[in-house]
Amino acid sequence: MRQKAQQLLGGKCEGCGETDWIVLQVSHRIPVGRTDASRQPGGMTTYREVIRLSESGENPRILFGLFCANCHVKHTRRQFEAGQIGSASLAAKERRRARRN
Repeated sequence: MRQKAQQLLGGKCEGCGETDWIVLQVSHRIPVGRTDASRQPGGMTTYREVIRLSESGENPRILFGLFCANCHVKHTRRQFEAGQIGSASLAAKERRRARRN
């Protein structure tokens, strides 16, 4: 499912062109708050939504982008700096990242 969704979004990072499916991540073009449904392992809800949009004849690239892990962080940081997402969201992500290291 993950690879199918990635292919529907072009199969490569919009930032740098990376094609390794392991590091590619789907990103919302319009930032949304996390819900319980979006916390499923591996972002399965987002992958399903990409596939559903495509199967219904809509272009999933309008709502979703595909980035490698590095470019996704840069993309999120730019959204934060532009005021499109709240500091609480970014701070929570940074705390989770720090705990992993």
